Amino acid sequence: MNIFDYTIVVDFDGTITTYDSNDMLFFDLGNEETIKHEERFRAGEISSRETYELHFNSLPLSFEKYYTIIDEFIHIDPGFIEFYHNITDMELPFFIVSGGFRQCITRVLKQLKIPETNIYANDLVLDGYLKPVFVHEDVVCTEDIGPCGNCKRKCIEEIKKITGKKILFIGDGLTDRCAVMISDFVFAKDGLVDFCREFGIKFHKFKDFADITKQIFS
Repeated sequence: MNIFDYTIVVDFDGTITTYDSNDMLFFDLGNEETIKHEERFRAGEISSRETYELHFNSLPLSFEKYYTIIDEFIHIDPGFIEFYHNITDMELPFFIVSGGFRQCITRVLKQLKIPETNIYANDLVLDGYLKPVFVHEDVVCTEDIGPCGNCKRKCIEEIKKITGKKILFIGDGLTDRCAVMISDFVFAKDGLVDFCREFGIKFHKFKDFADITKQIFS
């Protein structure tokens, strides 16, 4: 492959990070209600967007508490920093497309100074307690995980128009399924591997970003 033909689009939670910040917050550190909401989402009973609304209603948080949790538990894949430096050195177009929250992404990746215009994610606002604000409030979706607060299909379609290049997508989970359907080259791990296999989507399996760097930058 000629890497200069591609825009690189990467999921955040569980892909750039070693663990999903929302799983950590609502499943591992949450309460009985948030655990039930998460189980319903994983079973396909409620959408991603609905799940977040229920989560934040069930687990009142301030920004201070939210950032304390993020700082303690959420870490970058050690290989991602070298991976990103390769991208900037080669001046490749790069975007993060996340079903999670901009405030978490910018805090975890602050040392890399990634432009916020290159981050497609939902937001958090303080309204007594933290509340989610979604990128796409009115998307009609027929997928069993949708509608998502941030539709990755729509994000990638927009990125394609901006860059005029093919899409190389890297992801791991449920909300990445729509993304891989319209991407040109896919790196997948964890649950996304099973989805790609089930639906005949060509992919390259990866363990971490050091693995991807060897495959595309060596």
